[in-house]
Amino acid sequence: MQYPHISAHSEDIVRCIKCGLCKSVCPPYLETFVESEGARGRVALVEALQDGRLTLSHILSDRIFTCLNCKACVEACPSGCNVDDLVLSLRAELASRGKIGLIKRLVLNDIVPSRTKLDLAVKAGSVFQRFPGLFSMLGLDGEGGFPKLQGRSFIDSHRPGRRVRNPVMRVGFFVGCGTNFLHTEAGEAIVWVLERHGCEVIVPREQVCCGTPVFNSGEFGTGRKLAERNLEVFEKAKVDAVITGCGSCGLTLKKEWHEVLGVDAREFSNKVYDFSEFLVKELKLQKPRRSFLLAVTYHDPCHLARGQGIKDEPREILKNIPGVNLVEMRESTRCCGGAGTFAFTWPELSRKIGSRKALSIRDTAASMVTTSCPGCYLQLRRVLRANDIEMSVKHVAELYASAL
Repeated sequence: MQYPHISAHSEDIVRCIKCGLCKSVCPPYLETFVESEGARGRVALVEALQDGRLTLSHILSDRIFTCLNCKACVEACPSGCNVDDLVLSLRAELASRGKIGLIKRLVLNDIVPSRTKLDLAVKAGSVFQRFPGLFSMLGLDGEGGFPKLQGRSFIDSHRPGRRVRNPVMRVGFFVGCGTNFLHTEAGEAIVWVLERHGCEVIVPREQVCCGTPVFNSGEFGTGRKLAERNLEVFEKAKVDAVITGCGSCGLTLKKEWHEVLGVDAREFSNKVYDFSEFLVKELKLQKPRRSFLLAVTYHDPCHLARGQGIKDEPREILKNIPGVNLVEMRESTRCCGGAGTFAFTWPELSRKIGSRKALSIRDTAASMVTTSCPGCYLQLRRVLRANDIEMSVKHVAELYASAL
């Protein structure tokens, strides 16, 4: 059988020298110690499929979907093997042959791409969440495994703020599903801070999901359609820069539309910035008027730190807030176990991975943990609560906005 998606990355199979260094940083492997649930094992699975020693089975699907796509293996690999690309290529083979569950395919290909359907699904879900007993009846994790949905999205509730005279720049805000439906406060903080720094902020209502959960599940075709739709929307907005407050959205807009999906988005991608990157590198970071006597720690989102190489900028913003003492946690770049939908498709494994992060946070003795991704924000809240650690969690933009 031919596997075109895998064939496109077959050089990565050859690059893997089977040294196993990736196992020392692979979060699922470090919890299960199962070779096929680690990075090296997944490369071996892809190789065996290509050689005809394996077939596309449900067991193979389970193994390949335990990958968080945290990219720690890629960073650790001495021979430059892009394990993340191999994992996505195998998922694409599964998706193209209908080896993904019917409900998941329906959500990814029909509901997520449609703003109207996604809004309705989230509103229905927010009502459904008032009756937590129904979760267990449907076999879902109702005890913190599913994030609390906002009844009204950020895009629906946002109203243009103050008029900025003589703006230094006209910027578009790419909201992202996490900020739009789950952590709307971060979105308001980002827009407000940008306006305080003299930017005219445009929030296009027609924007859709960036496609991360879609193509990370192997649905490349739908991922391309989402990319093309967003490109059209932001081209019409005629903005100088596009800002996002989500590490995964930023990585997708900057690199993956082009490198993974093959969409010609390079001109657009050059205008995309993470919120902290834009504030520190492109604007003059203002000194807040308020001060807090607060010990704060910072968790690096995988797709911001490893995916985009942004680690210093969020810390610079935090250190700029008077009175804030930034306390580094142990292994700040280690994945929190959220990874988008992973937290509720693999809740037990996600909790185990997240518990390591929670203990690292606890050991800083900080009063607050900050991050730069709505998905990490939700996972940190969940695992701190699960480990009986009382600590507030904020997006960097929220803390900075409250001091400005």
